[in-house]
Amino acid sequence: MAAHMAGKHTRKHRGKEPHSDKQRDRPKTGRLDEDTMGYYRRVSDTLAEEFENPEDKELFIRNVFTQTEEEEIKLSQNQTVSRILETLIRSGGRKEVKKFMAGLSKDYHKVCFDRFAAYVLQTAVIYISKLPEEDTDAEDEDGEQKLPSFENLVLQLCDQLLSELSEVLYDAYASHVLRTVFEVLGGVKVTEVVVRSRLSRQQQDKNSTKEHEQSLAKTKPSKTFRKKLKEFTRLLLKREDMRDLLCHATCNPVVQTLLLVLRQINKDLCRQLCLVIMETAEGENSSGDKESEDKRLPVIFSHAVGSHLGEVLLQVADDEILGKLYTQHMEGNVLRLACHPQTNFVLQKFLTTVSTADQFETIFDECVVGIEDILAHNHIGVIVRLAEACIKHSTRQAELLKSLMQAFHCHKPKSRQRCCVKLLASFAAYEAFHEMSQGNENSIHGNEKKANSADESEDTEPPQVKLTEINLQGSLLLQQLFNFNDCSKLVKSLFALSEEELYTMSCDQSGSHIIEAFFRSQTVGEKKKDQLIEKLKGWYVRMACDKHGSRTVDSIWSSASLKVKFTIAEELAKREAQLSQDRFGRFVHRNCAIGHFKHRRNDWKDIQKRDEKKRKMFSDIIGNESGTSSPKKESKEADSSSKVGGKYHQEMRALGSESVTTNKVTSENMPGGTEEDEIEALFKRKRKSKIPGESESLGTQKKRGKKLKFSNGKSKASESPASDGIDMQKGQKRQYSDSSEMSKTKKKKKRAKETI
Repeated sequence: MAAHMAGKHTRKHRGKEPHSDKQRDRPKTGRLDEDTMGYYRRVSDTLAEEFENPEDKELFIRNVFTQTEEEEIKLSQNQTVSRILETLIRSGGRKEVKKFMAGLSKDYHKVCFDRFAAYVLQTAVIYISKLPEEDTDAEDEDGEQKLPSFENLVLQLCDQLLSELSEVLYDAYASHVLRTVFEVLGGVKVTEVVVRSRLSRQQQDKNSTKEHEQSLAKTKPSKTFRKKLKEFTRLLLKREDMRDLLCHATCNPVVQTLLLVLRQINKDLCRQLCLVIMETAEGENSSGDKESEDKRLPVIFSHAVGSHLGEVLLQVADDEILGKLYTQHMEGNVLRLACHPQTNFVLQKFLTTVSTADQFETIFDECVVGIEDILAHNHIGVIVRLAEACIKHSTRQAELLKSLMQAFHCHKPKSRQRCCVKLLASFAAYEAFHEMSQGNENSIHGNEKKANSADESEDTEPPQVKLTEINLQGSLLLQQLFNFNDCSKLVKSLFALSEEELYTMSCDQSGSHIIEAFFRSQTVGEKKKDQLIEKLKGWYVRMACDKHGSRTVDSIWSSASLKVKFTIAEELAKREAQLSQDRFGRFVHRNCAIGHFKHRRNDWKDIQKRDEKKRKMFSDIIGNESGTSSPKKESKEADSSSKVGGKYHQEMRALGSESVTTNKVTSENMPGGTEEDEIEALFKRKRKSKIPGESESLGTQKKRGKKLKFSNGKSKASESPASDGIDMQKGQKRQYSDSSEMSKTKKKKKRAKETI
């Protein structure tokens, strides 16, 4: 009854921790003398340093653990020492950690309900589970008594938690211990958002989180642990205050953790818990407002705390439960859910779990009519999830894009469609972005009369207003839209941006991800990507020296062809010194191998070829697994390749000569590796003109009239001007700069004639 009243008290006063009065009245514990504090501060400094060998570190940690004997609880209650102990536990051996945990087991109640000792106990429980079990735990050489096994220590902790489960559920610190125990009993790692508080996540070490995941991933729970987990679940199912548990800030994450663990090891028990939660949550909404609709929102959808449990419930529920939830609470009510401040998150989770296209289309039809209302409530996450579902089910993509353009007032007249990327990126309607509306310029829910008048206006060019800021929500939406099967309107709008606007987008924290999404998209053609790379020419040095622009350059480089990489590297090589000295540019200098390009060109070309082969190999593997290859593209490539050379195509390939090319033929379809020949021609052309900076360094050593030798062993005077080749699109014959190459070609022709 006391726990029940405590739960109600917390719900009335939002943000107040449960049992806050009781925790405030607790005596201050964990105070240590200055000598002890100084000792453990020196221990912390020593652990931060590097040891000469692992044996020294192991001996040091063992000696520190010896100093903690009989004082484990007292030391764990100190704020500073508790964090040092957590670091020590992660570095200790199984025997030392087990002995330390045995010291904590002398008073589990005090440890679980203490603000700092509870975290030390969680760390010990998690990290001892990953250490291998020792074969013999017999008495040591010094005659120490036999230590209890890890399983017995955990079971003892479970018995303590079961005996006072009501207090544990509503306590801010003991409930975290209970969540960790659920993870260890099931051998399942639950996301940190559920297990740890926000303050704890901010203070904890990222490396410790990775070790936590690895330790639980290797853990195989015993039958005893599984039985104990069932016992916890049975007790929760029988509780009469289940409704308060669902909406309580401390109890709710405990139920979430239990659901996520049961989904992995006991689906039947997980289903029972889901059904009980649904039955408890049905009825009036949490606010108590009486509504005329027959289908009222359950408490796990509409409550600020309960909605988090609703998301987890949708994540672990099977298709039957999901269908029941949709029929009873969502069907015909989707737009209201999308505009609600809490239920919109539940709807987002439901959109990610929908398995059939028919069910998604039903939800889509209800949402698409109220796109402007959803955007007016700033629930852009619903729109992003709709876009993701459109990609997942390959349906209704054109309708969503049209509705978005109408909502941003850039669908009609057609001249406004060129501004759609600019408007979506800034997340503002046409009138607000161009400062044409008289009302609220920040609202995208414009006046219908103005929209109608805009539709009837002439198809004139829109006024040029530069894009200066990128909105995070708009960036997230555009990243999904560029994965649509037909994103030609977005591509045209992106190309309508000026070079300065593209530079602004590339160097913005949110906008850089839009450019990356464009280059990662499988529906955007390679020619369009090359055109955008060419449009950014002249800005790469400034982009490379920017924090976010350097990431954009890396994404462009990873998707560029060898010929385009040469163009980018040529521009970057002119400012090599600036790149190598800049804190961000040095990463681009390394990733693009600018040093090799400027001084060891053959090595640079070999590196790029090797990386290109790896990229194609992995893209083929991913494409075969996901089945994303487009049959239309394959047929077009096959048709274009068959047209090259006509009926003599096979004979020309046998001769080894270059076929007459067109703009539609890519370098991959060209016989003889045309792209490599073009790159070689570009290299030779640069050897004649000399890259700025390189000619100065060579000129200091050689005189202009003498021969300059390069890394390939040929002299500059021996190179023929014909090595550049003749423009293949004009249909002229190819010239050769080497007599040996001529002889090889004659042999190929002779063999081809014999075969014909």
